[in-house]
Amino acid sequence: FSALVPFLPMSGSEMYEALTEAKMNYDWWMSLSSLEMLRYDYQEDSSNGRKFGISAVLLPFWDVMEKPMLYKASCEFMSEKKLDTIMIMAYSFEPRMSRQILFMSDNFEKLKELTQAFARVGGHAQMDLVYADMDVEECLGTKNCEAFQQFTVGFSRKEVLPLVVEAYREAGVSLVPERDDDGFYSDPTGKLQVPTKESS
Repeated sequence: FSALVPFLPMSGSEMYEALTEAKMNYDWWMSLSSLEMLRYDYQEDSSNGRKFGISAVLLPFWDVMEKPMLYKASCEFMSEKKLDTIMIMAYSFEPRMSRQILFMSDNFEKLKELTQAFARVGGHAQMDLVYADMDVEECLGTKNCEAFQQFTVGFSRKEVLPLVVEAYREAGVSLVPERDDDGFYSDPTGKLQVPTKESS
């Protein structure tokens, strides 16, 4: 960024402020599709070969949940990135500043094991976690999800990632069936709501 400053029509500090303001723009975030929202500010990590990702979204949690086809887009994104699970970190400012963390996967039982482990790990780390008071299953149309309110806002994604790694290790779970070399699910039951080799 500093190398570009001499060529910018405004000062470096002015450009930084403009970019920050744009990133915080509510209307811009709302204009994104669910898939675009997941891709914009994304990081991933792994635990024992199980890869997971976190997308940071500067929207209130209830607005994230109302994004069209959010769960379907999340399944597509998990398949594209070869993820065990995807998490979305949202931000709310009322009634007090808090973050929300939404977990989604393709396996209900294993997801519950992971999120229960995350609740324990987060509690030990004093994240001030509580389960979200929203019926996320009804909003997303699937039970393969879980959400938390995080009131200790000092825990950013950078701090949350290693806690998820620890939760994976504690739970000892992999959230999806094995994939082949092309990244497709092997699902003889046909129950997974994600692309398979036969349907692609």
